Amino acid sequence: MPFSLYVHVPFCTRTCPYCDFYQVPPGETREARFVSALLAEAGLASWDTVLSPAVVETLYWGGGTPSLLSAEAVRTLAGGLAAAFDLSDLREFTVEANPGEAPPHTLSSLRSAGATRLSLGCQSFQPERLGFLGRLHTPADSRAGLANARQAGFDNVSLDLIFNLPAELPSAGWRADVREVIALAPEHVSVYGLTLEPRTAFGHRAARGELTLPQPETYADEYLWAASQLEGAGYLHYETSSFARPGRESIHNRRYWSGESYLGLGPGAHSLWDGTRWANVASLERWAVSVLAGHPERDVDVSSDPSSGYAETLYLGLRSVGGLEASRLRGDPVALERFTHDLRGAALARAGSDLIVLTDEGHLVLDEIVARLMDLETRVLVRPAV
Repeated sequence: MPFSLYVHVPFCTRTCPYCDFYQVPPGETREARFVSALLAEAGLASWDTVLSPAVVETLYWGGGTPSLLSAEAVRTLAGGLAAAFDLSDLREFTVEANPGEAPPHTLSSLRSAGATRLSLGCQSFQPERLGFLGRLHTPADSRAGLANARQAGFDNVSLDLIFNLPAELPSAGWRADVREVIALAPEHVSVYGLTLEPRTAFGHRAARGELTLPQPETYADEYLWAASQLEGAGYLHYETSSFARPGRESIHNRRYWSGESYLGLGPGAHSLWDGTRWANVASLERWAVSVLAGHPERDVDVSSDPSSGYAETLYLGLRSVGGLEASRLRGDPVALERFTHDLRGAALARAGSDLIVLTDEGHLVLDEIVARLMDLETRVLVRPAV
């Protein structure tokens, strides 16, 4: 059975105020500790009787900032993973990088290690927006990062952008970002609306009443305008936050959204295998100690019950351009038919199919749609989010 392999590289020069992923500052000692433990974890996984016959279809190095790894670490990790797993049918190898922290020699090392796809965290091309987001790089760094990626041989590059910033950073900046990314012509674009996660610096500021995000109408206007511009430029809107040139959709992420098995290595990495979820402990040292002792410290996701599994089925199916088969819905058939009919009537889903495929407007109210479908599972008749 093919599966996807994710490697969490936890190093970040600075913690962005909106990010709640596990991370630590880089350093030679930490890097050496990480590499040795990661290869030990890969070795343990390769001996697993369930995993051993499986073939890796996609490989993704995320973080954190994988582009902070030294050339030696890149070579050692890539070689160790190739020795531990069957990569003979690998279809995609993505590495995340930060502009300004991915110099030409690093990109060349990643290409030599087999990376085929680069994801650049640009977030914005406006200095004031980058400053608010706590980013260290400049707009010029992002442009140079893409040029250097091309020079290194990457013909599949994704650029990330963030919208829904506070009112003092008006939508004109967002429109300029979208226009610039279209002009740069990457193969893939991801757009993310800023959210205030409780454990982040932004979350703490919001709790103190020091930071508020725009009204939902602004979020909707920015999202729909970006979608129309990207689609008009030839990008396929194939998932709620993702746009790609035809044939350049992220294979790794599509496997996530299809609910297929993936294995996560590294501190804080998550895994899903045959319906069972777990997460590695989010501590570099605790993870390394446990892995090197042969007993990785993990947290099993006890929320993997039938109800949460159904919710995930709804979310993953509705996020994708492929849609969700109506036959997978649960609840009173008459109520479900009425609900899906109303979704199509309100232009939140496309008409004329046994699939529920959300429109751009539908993606904006994805959470509400899933909540109402969950209600209908228990035969509670509710009105759709229209």
